[in-house]
Amino acid sequence: MLQPLRKNTCIVFLLLLLFASANAHGSNDSLFISDLKKFAFSETGYELKGDFYITYAKQDNPYIWLVAARPGKIGRFNDSTSRLAYAGYDEDVAKSRENEMKEKGYQTFPYKTYGNAAAQLSTGLLSYPGEAQSFIVFHELTHNTLAELHIRMPYEFNEALSDVIGNYGTLDYAEAEGKVDAKAAKNQVRVNEKLYKHFNTYIEKINKHPEKGKSYHESCGKKVHHLLKKANAFQKDRFNYTVNNAYLLKNRNYCMEYFLLKRVLIKQKTIQKLLEVMKTLPDGVEECEKYLEKFT
Repeated sequence: MLQPLRKNTCIVFLLLLLFASANAHGSNDSLFISDLKKFAFSETGYELKGDFYITYAKQDNPYIWLVAARPGKIGRFNDSTSRLAYAGYDEDVAKSRENEMKEKGYQTFPYKTYGNAAAQLSTGLLSYPGEAQSFIVFHELTHNTLAELHIRMPYEFNEALSDVIGNYGTLDYAEAEGKVDAKAAKNQVRVNEKLYKHFNTYIEKINKHPEKGKSYHESCGKKVHHLLKKANAFQKDRFNYTVNNAYLLKNRNYCMEYFLLKRVLIKQKTIQKLLEVMKTLPDGVEECEKYLEKFT
């Protein structure tokens, strides 16, 4: 009788250790996000009120943006070539809407993310490495700050600005605090920017030669998968989809403007000064581009 008792005691002890370890990990993750937020607020010069990455999401599913596009041309949301077909957490509803759009002749792209405007914690978010969590916090902080300050700009610039601050805020955090691996942070930025450049190339090709769209999508997809071999789990979740018009459409909204805003950041030197420039943007994409050129 002693042997089974000893065995059962060991099993219980191991389970308690695992439970304690899991709780400690969750606590550390929450403390990491809290510290990261403080640094991000100091970088932007603006501290958000409310539940910004404080509360846990009621469900742990990723948020789904289902984008649908007509074949043959890369356009923008709300024009005749494309539309946002679904936004929410329900996988079944998203799949049903995707089938409906396909029957109507659209190509579809289900973009899934653990980072969205609700800015809530989830086990999915906390499963990513520190540099990815940092990127998401900076990215969503930018969106929410712009909304809270009532700073309006074309969608392309809103997304591009959030990615620029996501990338370079993460590098600043890695160098200043040492709580994110600097080498991993640099690799994340490097892979992101290679992907942006890659999409820009194919966007131009497809718009110039829509009749070759299918072959361009295929070769673009192969290159994406190649670039993602050195990516982290978050980047693979964000970019590793079949490349079609809708996929390029999603990225077209910021890839073309990202490098312009990066040059502005280099010239202005700090994220706070970059945000000051963005407060004075005019309306319209072309007007914004001309206006920002003087800051580069």
